[in-house]
Amino acid sequence: FPSHDIGSKREIVPRSYRTISLQKATMQQFLGSVPKEASVRKIRDGSVISLPLPEGGFGQFKILESPIMEEGLAEQFPEIKTYVIQGIDDPTATGRIDQTEKGFRACIYSERGRIFIDPYWNDNDSVSMSYYTRDYLNASKLKQLACGVLGNNSPIALRTASLSLAERPTGTVLKIYRLALACTGEYAAAVSMAPITTNKVMAAMVTSVNRVNSVY
Repeated sequence: FPSHDIGSKREIVPRSYRTISLQKATMQQFLGSVPKEASVRKIRDGSVISLPLPEGGFGQFKILESPIMEEGLAEQFPEIKTYVIQGIDDPTATGRIDQTEKGFRACIYSERGRIFIDPYWNDNDSVSMSYYTRDYLNASKLKQLACGVLGNNSPIALRTASLSLAERPTGTVLKIYRLALACTGEYAAAVSMAPITTNKVMAAMVTSVNRVNSVY
């Protein structure tokens, strides 16, 4: 296991995962050079990033900066950045990335499964872990969730659901939706280790909304 300071805690503990040492300065420099989604016609015009896969090796992705915060709000939190990715070697892979005060995070959806990249420790983002979400079950929710929607679960239907961004039913037009999001004191305490700060809470909220965007 990666070394850590006494008192560091882990919230996400999958049954199987891969740990990676994150070079923060190099990653931040690279992400700062990524073109914005609104400045190019297609994601294939973006930069290229390599992301670690749980089973070993790296996946190649095209990446564009994809802001999800209102312009005025984003100016108050310039350290929070969000990105959209599209698989190169795996065309069915799509996802989102966010870089915040709480570290580097990514979620990837593909035919092989759903992959998350999160900091290994709650309070230290120098080490990350890559894992399939099927290997993680929150200890506080031991009951497995089941989808109650009836439909066609054939391989053809699954492949259709994993088509690349350019082939999705929503088309290639960038759609922007407005969202008003608030939080309670309980939420702030749950997502922010002491001392609780606005920046930490905002980072957690952006991560959640960014991952929702990877679905829609």
